[in-house]
Amino acid sequence: MQKRLLTASLCLSCLVLFSFTALAGSPTGQARSKAPSFAIVLASFGSTDAEAQKVQDAFLQAARERYAPTPVYMGFTARIVMKKLQEQGKDAPSLFRILAELGDQGYDHIAVQSMQVITGAEFEGVKQIATAQEGLPKGFKRVVVGDPLVASNEQAAELAHALIASLPKERKSGEPVIFIGHGAEGRGGLSYPALNWHLQILDPMLFISTVEGAPSMDDTLIALPAPEGKKLRVWLAPLLALAGEHARNDIFGADPDSWKSMLTAKGYECMNIEKALLSLPAVRELWFAHLDEALLSLGYEKK
Repeated sequence: MQKRLLTASLCLSCLVLFSFTALAGSPTGQARSKAPSFAIVLASFGSTDAEAQKVQDAFLQAARERYAPTPVYMGFTARIVMKKLQEQGKDAPSLFRILAELGDQGYDHIAVQSMQVITGAEFEGVKQIATAQEGLPKGFKRVVVGDPLVASNEQAAELAHALIASLPKERKSGEPVIFIGHGAEGRGGLSYPALNWHLQILDPMLFISTVEGAPSMDDTLIALPAPEGKKLRVWLAPLLALAGEHARNDIFGADPDSWKSMLTAKGYECMNIEKALLSLPAVRELWFAHLDEALLSLGYEKK
C-alpha cells in the first residue's frame, strides 16, 4: 500500500513538473513583456523672475492635470538660472538629472517637450541631452522630443493665428504690434522672418522683430508707418516663452536703448503687452499639441 502511494506521488510530481516545463516553453507560458511606463518632461531654459516662475509653474500644473496620471516634471537647461534658483532655496533640477532619476525609477518611454520658441541652439541642446539617454542598458527604450513652437512653415502659420487671437481688445485696427523675440544665428533664425511673413498676410500692421538677430530693430523701424507729427500707438509684446529680464529690460525698460525708449524718442506712443507666450491660452495649446504628437509616436494612450 505504501509503495503504491509513493509511486502515485512520484507520478503526480512528474506530471506537475512536465506541465510547468511545457508551459514555460510555450508562447503563452513565457513571462509577459513589461508594459511601457511613460513619463513627461518639460525642458525649459527657466527664469529667475518671480512672475515668470509663476507662469511656468501654472503651465506645469496644467500639464499635470491634462496628462494625469502620467507624471510630468520640469527640467531646466540654463545653469545660471538653476544656480540662482537653488540659492533661493528652490528645487531646480537640470534636464539631465530629471532624466537620470526617471531611468532609476524604471520609466522606459519618455516624452521630452521643448519649451523653446524656435529650433535654435537651445533646442538642439535639449535634443542631444534627451536622445543620448535612449537605448542605454537598463535605461529608456524610447525618448521622443516634441517640437518647439516653430519648427516648420506650417507651425509658423499656426503660431501667427494664435498670436492674433491673443491680441488685446484695446488695440485698434491699423495700430502696429511688434512681437519681439530673442533672435538666433543659423537655421533656427529663419523662423522669425517666416513668422513675420505669415503675420503680415493676416494683418500688415503686425511685425516680428528680435533683440539679437533678424529682423532687427532697424529692419522693423523701416517697415513701421511714420508718426508724421501725431502720436501713433505702437504695441510691444514679447515673443518669448517667459517674460524675464529680456522683456523687462530690453523691451519695456527705461534705458535709452530699450525698444520702448527708442520708439518713444521717435515719436511713437508705446503700449505694453507684458504677457509672455506661456501666458497665452492659444499659444499654450500649440505646445500641448506638439507634446501630444510626441506621445503618440511613443504609443501612448490616455488612461
